[in-house]
Amino acid sequence: MQPGFPIVGPKPLYSAVQLDYLFVYGTLMRGGQLHKTLSPPGSPVKFIDTAFVKNAVLYDCGDFPVLSIGATDDKFVWGEVFSFVEGSPLLRGHLDYVENVHGGMYRRMKTMAYLETLDMQVAAWVYVGSGQWWKTGTQVIPTGRWQDRD
Repeated sequence: MQPGFPIVGPKPLYSAVQLDYLFVYGTLMRGGQLHKTLSPPGSPVKFIDTAFVKNAVLYDCGDFPVLSIGATDDKFVWGEVFSFVEGSPLLRGHLDYVENVHGGMYRRMKTMAYLETLDMQVAAWVYVGSGQWWKTGTQVIPTGRWQDRD
């Protein structure tokens, strides 16, 4: 290298950003009452695909649903998968607050989400009912689709 010449290389074609995934099944879905809370400033999210989770049951709690995983082997819950930058404050701050994780209403866990049109699966975060509070006076949504509630 000759003195006086700066070292210049090509700009990277992509960023080495790791993505994480979130499965939503009710009011956080596109068109849902709380969907806008998925995009707080500094935490962009991107819709990936419609999806389902296995071995799950969806309960109608009136204005919102609750998902229970591991309840049955033959049931599915349908929803949507979104991607976001891993480590963003979207989950551990913002959505944990919206879903009242610290108050014991929901808990966040990872599960496999099966993407409908992309025909693949991803490990996605999902909010599931915490404890048993939500089982009293609720109805199971047999189709596993929040849109199908009575």
